[in-house]
Amino acid sequence: MNFKSLLSVVLVFISLISFSQSVTIPASNNAATGAGNSLKRKPLGSYYGFERSAFIYTSTELGIADTSTITSIAFYVDSVNSFIATNTPVKVYLKEITASAFSTSSILSTELNTATLVFNDTLNNTDFVDSAWTTIMFSNSFIYNPANNLEIIIETNAGGSGNESQLSKGFRYNGAPAKCFQYWQQDNTAPTGTGTLDPDSLRPNITINYTSATMCSGTPNPGVILASDTAVCAGSTVDLVLQGNSSGWGMQYVWQYSTDSINWTNVNGQQTNYSAQVNSITYFKCMAICFFSTAETPVISVNTLLPIYCYCDDNIGGGCSGYSIDSLSINSTTFNVTVTGCENNISSHYSNYPASGNYTATLAATQTYTMTIRQTGNNITSMWIDYDHDGVFGINEWEQLNTTSTTNGLSSAAFTVPSTAYNGLTGMRVRTRASGVQNDSTNACTNFASGETEDFLITISGGLNIGLKDQINKTDVTIYPNPSNGSFTIETEGVSNLFKLELIDVLGNTVLQTEQAASNGKIKLNLKASAGVYFIKGINTVNRDYFIKKIVIE
Repeated sequence: MNFKSLLSVVLVFISLISFSQSVTIPASNNAATGAGNSLKRKPLGSYYGFERSAFIYTSTELGIADTSTITSIAFYVDSVNSFIATNTPVKVYLKEITASAFSTSSILSTELNTATLVFNDTLNNTDFVDSAWTTIMFSNSFIYNPANNLEIIIETNAGGSGNESQLSKGFRYNGAPAKCFQYWQQDNTAPTGTGTLDPDSLRPNITINYTSATMCSGTPNPGVILASDTAVCAGSTVDLVLQGNSSGWGMQYVWQYSTDSINWTNVNGQQTNYSAQVNSITYFKCMAICFFSTAETPVISVNTLLPIYCYCDDNIGGGCSGYSIDSLSINSTTFNVTVTGCENNISSHYSNYPASGNYTATLAATQTYTMTIRQTGNNITSMWIDYDHDGVFGINEWEQLNTTSTTNGLSSAAFTVPSTAYNGLTGMRVRTRASGVQNDSTNACTNFASGETEDFLITISGGLNIGLKDQINKTDVTIYPNPSNGSFTIETEGVSNLFKLELIDVLGNTVLQTEQAASNGKIKLNLKASAGVYFIKGINTVNRDYFIKKIVIE
């Protein structure tokens, strides 16, 4: 081989080597004035329980010449104080877009659509050092085509009301083109409303690390699917992500789901992650495609929990100081709970106790019991027992324990377990709030400004026997059209019995109750309710079978 040929081979070999490169925006990493504390803690602060940030960087700003693999990003820390959280759950998404700015504020789900999850882990307090870069190494690399712009979306999920002060860690900001940054923030539940566009044209300084993208070849390795949970409440979302899969330019991914593991439906999008709503047991797999070669992941399944494990507990509020539950007991049972204010709460002003020891009891149908309660202030107190096991604390399952109370004094109320109560494990809820305001049958899930909520699991005996099929939502009841303007048809498998129907809003409040007989296996409804998401609960008055279905009124 002559020198020129050898040189050509060497040059080709060098061109195939993937060198690590980076771009810092702005290149000087200098700071601008005008960024307040609320802005400077983003994108990795957790003053609120759920904070989200989205940034757009144009291809011109990035200056990346060729198709590349983005491997990590970094943000410059300007300040750290002693109130920094020990750890912060963080998710990072990337997506290619054609827009160079947000035209208007948007909801987060719009921004996450087609975005690729590249990081889903915890950042520790030691990862944040004053006057240094905090680097987030991606678990899934991202192939970037420089013909497009880049959007980066970051979530922090401390939960509850957050775990840091307003500026436990601050990041360096600089000027940016208008409408290139928006954010969302909320306590207790993830934000679903529109974001806030930064009015001052600021954006955090960032370093983006990348290498030249290599082309996929041969039969790809599909990897395995990791699920955020293996059992969720019906209607909840589960996050799925590939691990150990092949990557590279030219790779495509096709997700599929099935309710019987036989008939499969493709999902739009070609990301290595997928967020799916689960209403019954659902099977998932993903096909990894490298040009003409395809391989599939092993199939995984995500099941639904029994309704008694899915009571409303988000955004129910409260304020324990002076209005908390100190002790509870039910006569002639093992239920005898002694707590001190709110010290056992698993989240703000809310407790959820196991079905064991003195936290539970067995109650007999038709029997009368007395609940005795001691409280730390003057409260109005309600109790619900989910007698029909449907996962909803209904208005007919409520007892008023007291309307006023004496600080550290005892009060008692009698209640009778109905003969129609279903046997087995079910939920019991006790809620307090300051006396003089409403706490009645409709407030099982209402956001309170004061008081406390405590959930327990108790067992019913001597009532109606039901099998597992009747405890879960019947999937063979169909409601259509859905969504609609309020006119719905319920198909009931040809059953023409009388049904007791309830319309329940997302807070668990019963909006409407009625009884209607099915005609030729169909029930016609014309619901007069505000636009929104609701649940229809129907109970067959003959055999007590029931269904719960989600509907949307437009």
